[in-house]
This record gives sequence, C-alpha cells and structure tokens, in this order.
Amino acid sequence: MTENKAVSLRIHLKNLNALYQSYMPYLLQGGLFFPSQKLLPLGTVVNVECQLPNDLQALNIKGKVVWMNPTSSTNQGPAGFGVEFDKEKGPQVRATIEHLLKEKLC
Repeated sequence: MTENKAVSLRIHLKNLNALYQSYMPYLLQGGLFFPSQKLLPLGTVVNVECQLPNDLQALNIKGKVVWMNPTSSTNQGPAGFGVEFDKEKGPQVRATIEHLLKEKLC
C-alpha cells in the first residue's frame, strides 16, 4: 500500500490582524485557516511553512485538514480550510501565537 505524500502549504501572516483572522484557537493543538477556492479533503496531512508577524524565519509544522468552508457554503466567511497543528510542535506554536495575540484573545 502506498502512503500519501503530505501537501506543502505556505502562509505569510504580515501583521497581527492577519494572524488573528487566520488563527483557530478552538482546535486542541491550535491551527490556522487557509483561504482558498481549492479545498483539500478532510484528513489531508500537510506541511505548513508559516511566517508570523515580525519573524524573519518561518516556522515549519505538520498538521492535518480538520475543517472546510466550501465556496457553495451559506456560511459567512471566505472559502477555505482549517489545519490543526500536530501534537509534536503544536503546543509550542500555539503558545507563540497566543502570546502575540494576547490582547486580541482576551
């Protein structure tokens, strides 16, 4: 049986507002929303290269697609999908993001 290769994603969050709009704090390990007209199936394993505001070096973290908002959805908000961070680096990345957003998450 052939194992599926992880999909590579890149996101550059230029400022705190962009980070706040993308961050998904209700996911156990934390995660990010990726606006996209092309949705990845639920459960897709991804490698995320994420550049946070004011960071020169991108974070590399694994995750998986756990949420979708299709283009035909009657829900408000843009089309795209949510990625939950993995258990290995997720808690550290979540803590870093929540430290940056501490004033907005209160």
